[in-house]
Amino acid sequence: PEYLGSHNWFKKNIENPILNNKENKKLVVNILQNLITPFILRRTKDSVLKELPSKIEQKIDLELTEKQKVLYLEILNQTKKNLFSIFKTKGIQNSYIDFLAALTRLRQICIHPGLIENELFKEENISVKFQALIELILESIDSNHKIVVYSQFVEFLKFLREKMNELKIENLYLDGKTKNRVELVNYFNSSKEKILLASIKAGGVGLNITGADSVIIVDPWWNPTVEAQAVDRLHRIGQKNVVFVYKLLTKGTVEEKIRLLQIKKNKISEELIDFPEDTFKTLSLDKIEEFFNFKS
Repeated sequence: PEYLGSHNWFKKNIENPILNNKENKKLVVNILQNLITPFILRRTKDSVLKELPSKIEQKIDLELTEKQKVLYLEILNQTKKNLFSIFKTKGIQNSYIDFLAALTRLRQICIHPGLIENELFKEENISVKFQALIELILESIDSNHKIVVYSQFVEFLKFLREKMNELKIENLYLDGKTKNRVELVNYFNSSKEKILLASIKAGGVGLNITGADSVIIVDPWWNPTVEAQAVDRLHRIGQKNVVFVYKLLTKGTVEEKIRLLQIKKNKISEELIDFPEDTFKTLSLDKIEEFFNFKS
């Protein structure tokens, strides 16, 4: 108790200087490291698994289609107006759920507008990300790769599965309702099926998917640790091939802002250890507003 001071003292003297990159940040980081190091034992894969093949990451930037852009800006302006009205009434600290709901709608449009209006799934070429994803899958299969496609949105994965079936591409599917996760993954590792479609939460923990050598992350998760865990289902003991990781991002959208937040969190994590998942609660109004800007 009180080892790191009171909550108010810690927030003022440790947390704020680190998160806000103040002049004394380096000194504060060193102080905190010295305090917490005796309680942390950490071994990285690089130091333990010398024979592990390398991992190659590629970020693929995409421009929204015209229809996507119109819909995105329409929802963006509407959401921004509603959300900032809620902030005035409830305050930022009490509007966390409203903020995440607003972000989710914008993220869904970036993936496929059909996620917010089901009829739009029928429109060909409305989603740049879906077009790029299909192209990437087909190229990977032609190059004899086995692929895991991750997304947070189960409805999109089900839509993608229908498309795979139309293209006569054998696939397996895994989400939070899948009961035989280990058996399904073991079958995927040893079978001729080329694609596993998985929700990032269900497929990103506790599984060994070393039968695949390619990962496609359809939508960025703002906590980089979740993405890293998902990729590490492939890049682990038993992997014999180089692992290719593709991250699809739409330019100028909320996805770019999430990516910048990931980079910031990774930097802090490298300096110390992982920070908690409620980072959004600590954002200022100015920082929140940045999420609702669009740069074409």
